[in-house]
Amino acid sequence: MNQKKIFLPILMMCFAVFTAFNKPIESFADYRDTYVGTYFCSSMCRGVNSEHNGLTSASDTITISIVKDPMDSILQITIRNTIFKVKLKSTIMSAYPLGQHWAGIFYSTDSIGFSKSVGLAANVCSYLGKKN
Repeated sequence: MNQKKIFLPILMMCFAVFTAFNKPIESFADYRDTYVGTYFCSSMCRGVNSEHNGLTSASDTITISIVKDPMDSILQITIRNTIFKVKLKSTIMSAYPLGQHWAGIFYSTDSIGFSKSVGLAANVCSYLGKKN
């Protein structure tokens, strides 16, 4: 009889401990969700012309699309069917993988600045815009 009196409280304590640590894990929002969307941007591109005798420039209005990459803290930025991957740290975007020639910043949750250079250092495009 003494064994039953001791066993029941131990069983109840084990059950209490098990249920205390077996709570469902709450899902946390992905901080990248804030920046995902479509941005309408003005673009300014400058580069060396084909004859290499001077700089050219062009401006345009374009759409930039941003989605989450499967990798943590990575965003995919699509500009004119080209995908650029960036690592997001706070509001700063740096090229991913390192060594690529693009970077950007979110000025707020609905404003973006992004720059990329292609080939020669003189061929640079900058984008500035707001989320739709």
